[in-house]
Amino acid sequence: MNTLRGASELYWQQNWLGYNDKINAQFYDPGRDRLAGAQALPSLMSLRAKKPFEGRREVLVVDSDEDFEFRRFVDSVYELIVLVPTQHARILMAARLVAERLGGPGVTQGKTMYHSRDSVVCHIGNFSKGVCRHRALLFKALADALPAGCSFPCKLIRGELKEPGTSPTARNPVRGTKPHAWNVVRVQGQNFVLDLMHSPDSLYGTESPEAAAYMRTGRSRQVVGRAGLDSCCAEPLLTERIQGDPRREWIARGGFAEVYKVLLTDDIEIALKEIKLPGEAAEAERVRKEYKHEAQNFSRLRHKNIAEYLHADDSCKGYLRIYMELLPDGSMLQNKERIRSWPLSQRLKIAFEVASALEYLHQLQPAIAHLDVKPANVMLKNGEAKMVDFGLATPIASTHTSPQGKAYEHLGLTRHFAAPERFVQLPDSYGKQDTIGVKADVYSFGLLLYFLWSCQEPWQAELNSFGWTQELQRRIVEEGERPRLPNTMPQEVAEVVEATLKHSSRDRPTMKEVAATLQQLHHDAVRDQSRRHLLGCKTNFGPSGAAQSHTAVQQPNK
Repeated sequence: MNTLRGASELYWQQNWLGYNDKINAQFYDPGRDRLAGAQALPSLMSLRAKKPFEGRREVLVVDSDEDFEFRRFVDSVYELIVLVPTQHARILMAARLVAERLGGPGVTQGKTMYHSRDSVVCHIGNFSKGVCRHRALLFKALADALPAGCSFPCKLIRGELKEPGTSPTARNPVRGTKPHAWNVVRVQGQNFVLDLMHSPDSLYGTESPEAAAYMRTGRSRQVVGRAGLDSCCAEPLLTERIQGDPRREWIARGGFAEVYKVLLTDDIEIALKEIKLPGEAAEAERVRKEYKHEAQNFSRLRHKNIAEYLHADDSCKGYLRIYMELLPDGSMLQNKERIRSWPLSQRLKIAFEVASALEYLHQLQPAIAHLDVKPANVMLKNGEAKMVDFGLATPIASTHTSPQGKAYEHLGLTRHFAAPERFVQLPDSYGKQDTIGVKADVYSFGLLLYFLWSCQEPWQAELNSFGWTQELQRRIVEEGERPRLPNTMPQEVAEVVEATLKHSSRDRPTMKEVAATLQQLHHDAVRDQSRRHLLGCKTNFGPSGAAQSHTAVQQPNK
């Protein structure tokens, strides 16, 4: 199963890795030839015993722990692209650097060079020349290894490339094609083909004639889809693979919904959110509308830190289903004991990733307010944050004035993470409607930062003793009371929290501003190898709007 066998097995079996299939330690690729017809992926140990000889394809290994040259390459690329302003430009610069590292134009399979002669196994960082499979793999590994803020969604595809003048052969059974490997990247919600062998300076859109020449292949090397673009989420289509009630394992329960881990027919695991319709007709219709609302919101979202939507199904009597990416590592809430031991850089990384996802939601047209930002709705996968649960998410129409409390009903409201305006009409807090919903997310995000450093939910002592009371709600809504920030929180982060928890929604920063500050704080923390303090990072949230610089000093361990 892919959660256990890793990306190596996935790529061996299906010939592609998706945006969420991260290349981690000891990924290896024996190549499409499959070692004279082997059906199971050979172990890396057995491959190391094979000696290189003329014509034998190298086994490519990505292992940042052992591959110093790969680590050095990632660091050098990061230093060059960290100040590049747009993701589009960062991707093209990274592509050019990968292509140049592996020999530029004019390299053929017979001219690939690597520095190990003792084994057919070779670290990707040891190549000075490489063809399509080397370049596509190095680019995917680079994209997955770059720090948050510089990384970008990247797929790795193995398939066939149409070329004028080529003829079908035993090796190339598809007319006019040759074996090829390439990448697909996502920029502002759009997918693009990137070919580091032939055109590393170009991104080909989904509908372009150039993209039509790239055809991904299935397990038997039969062409099954175009380019690995929108068709690259299933083979065959997900709706066919879930027929026959596939095996599933219960994970969690919430409200009317149960969440299951589903094993598809090809051993790929996904998540299923199954909603049981109430027996009463009016209530069932309300739940059905909420389900359609969530599915519509979820299906339009494309961001690396938002769980990937796969399919919605309302054909099962009495049940509604949403299929999505499986996130086996649990939520922030479930991992709060692990979070206690996280270094500063990891906390800031997760904080920035959630902020980036919210920034993305808020800049959509129309903007979407999540309205239920809390640790239970931030899942973790391979050290990355993934936002889930868009049942309360609300498209915001900027031309409308503020509602009379209708958009913020108490139904489903997580009160100890909610902004004050979610409880009552606060005229002094309201501007146009486009600022209300999204600014409520900003407030909730501030409480999420509180959780990241305190490892407990806000107002935990009061909730444990008395539960949610009208007195606590009055103090929050009328007096603007806020949780006391933990002493372990760095001053720079505390400034961000204080800004996001402003009582008036108009006074809170945007998620774009918050994300930019957290990105800079994370970059500084990464550079500070000792992780004992933050290096003079300026924020926009100091007194009177002036930029402030503080140093958070941690006591040495005794």
